Amino acid sequence: MASVGATPIFTTLRPADAAKKPTKPTCASFKDAYDAATQRRCRNALIFSYAFSLLATIAFQLEFLSPLGFLNWRTILFSIGLFILTLPLFLIRYLMSSLWRPIAPSGLAELMGKITAKDNYIVLAVYAISGMMIVRSYFSYLMDESYTSNVFFHPHGERFGVRQLNQDNLFISFYGLVLGASFAAKRILLGQWTYKIAPVQQRQDLAIKLSLPTVAHDGTRWAACTLGITYISFFIFGNFVYRMAAHMYGLYTTMLETPVIGLSRWDLYLFFRVFLGGSLAVMTWEIVDRIYDVVFAVCEPITAPYENAHQTLLSGLRLDTEPYLQSIAYAELAELAAKSPEQRKALFKDMGKDMDSTIWVQVSRECMNILAGMRADIAKEYDAGKKPAPIPVKKEDKPAPPNRIQLLDVDVLAKPKASTTILDDRTGKLFIQASTLVTAPDTATDTTKAPKHMVYDYCYWILQKVNKWKWMQDLSAVTAERKIRQVFSNYPIILYAVQALGSLTAASMKEDPYGLVQRDLGAVLDSLLSSVIDVETLVRSPPPEYKKLPPGFKGDVMLMEPEFILLALREAIYQIVTEFRDYLDHIRVSNKYLEKWQRFVEFKE
Repeated sequence: MASVGATPIFTTLRPADAAKKPTKPTCASFKDAYDAATQRRCRNALIFSYAFSLLATIAFQLEFLSPLGFLNWRTILFSIGLFILTLPLFLIRYLMSSLWRPIAPSGLAELMGKITAKDNYIVLAVYAISGMMIVRSYFSYLMDESYTSNVFFHPHGERFGVRQLNQDNLFISFYGLVLGASFAAKRILLGQWTYKIAPVQQRQDLAIKLSLPTVAHDGTRWAACTLGITYISFFIFGNFVYRMAAHMYGLYTTMLETPVIGLSRWDLYLFFRVFLGGSLAVMTWEIVDRIYDVVFAVCEPITAPYENAHQTLLSGLRLDTEPYLQSIAYAELAELAAKSPEQRKALFKDMGKDMDSTIWVQVSRECMNILAGMRADIAKEYDAGKKPAPIPVKKEDKPAPPNRIQLLDVDVLAKPKASTTILDDRTGKLFIQASTLVTAPDTATDTTKAPKHMVYDYCYWILQKVNKWKWMQDLSAVTAERKIRQVFSNYPIILYAVQALGSLTAASMKEDPYGLVQRDLGAVLDSLLSSVIDVETLVRSPPPEYKKLPPGFKGDVMLMEPEFILLALREAIYQIVTEFRDYLDHIRVSNKYLEKWQRFVEFKE
């Protein structure tokens, strides 16, 4: 006897139940799918950021002897304020982050590009203001110190004489500004706004937890180094800093232009508090970058929740005008092709309207177009040095002589005179000699040169001296290494396209039910093999113009971007060779790639 509540073996799905079955929503474009994923990521990032702000506030209160001493409104309000100060930093990181950036032909060109970028000055200002506010709020609110309570004081006694700026207070603000500006400058110069998607990703909370020791170490170290530099700088340029601040405050009140009482140079308690406030600021900035990398630098199937997932992903692959979104789309495709068997099978089964509009055909074409674009860029490097063919000189057609009226003084039946006056009939006055119509333009110009200022001559002299320094010559030199790497600036997109093309082709051996991929197997291999040959040729036999440039490295060094692409191309080809091992005799590639193909078949590459 069946027990009560047992599940029946056979069930019938009624039409009403089928109607209630939930359906996936559709998405208009890949950008809409990315925006929806970004909202979810932003929510997670803000939660992690406030959690760190609360923990940092509790830790920096130094209430270790009283375990419940941090349970007060001061802790909550300061953590909220610290969290609010991180919001502009998240916005800056979101606006300036990318997966790849163009490579400059020389180190000096790259440096000048970073110096002249207006956005970088906004970043410097935001970080400097953030540093000053965090350090000052740590003193005034969290620790309730008296160093920042008074901006002015009377050096000769209470209410006697003119006031001066509090040097201790000024030093705290100066340290916060230097701390924020130096941290932002380091981020900009090292190019740390460009992040890389890791192939193996941890759980978000675990990744942030494991990063805390590194964040604490880097934060305290940078705060200590900046404190030492700021102390020496304030000792040397303290009067200048004071006068700048005095002129600013002097717009509203009267004060001494030169301090009478200076900084408390041996106040170790002050410097220890400054060090703690700086450590809190730098750790906050470090954790903002770490949270952003953990939450945003991930590869997740953002198109999977939608009914038209394949069409949405395909629209992302075609976003040539938005390289960042295109990189994200190719990263998702590579992840799908390498690690998602079920989604691969669904991709192979999506037939579209006809045989030429299947998802496989469209995706493979986009990937091969990326490789074709790379090969075209390589070909341009070889064609750039060729002298253009001389333009054939075209003989100028002599214009026909104008119709002129020729007057005769004799009888028309008599022989005309040889010396006659030619008149021009193209003017309003008929009887004017033609020679009087030609007038020369006034070519007189002022040849007086503007006098050069002495400052111009002095700057030119400095420039000539600096250009003779060895390190300056190395920095400004256009090197062959950078020229080669410049061709592969967008290497993340190329890597993802190669990985997706190789993984899908190899997996089609067992997962493609219609054999669509096998039909295009020769075209895929031709694209991969030609890319390998072109990249190897550029690295091993660069254009003649490259040989005239300094190498840019010493010894046998590996060029990063070209080697990355070569490794990905070889891996993709070996995947195909391994999966189709029993059918290699039936694979047809172009004759010019047969030798390279045979080396892959024999595993000699």
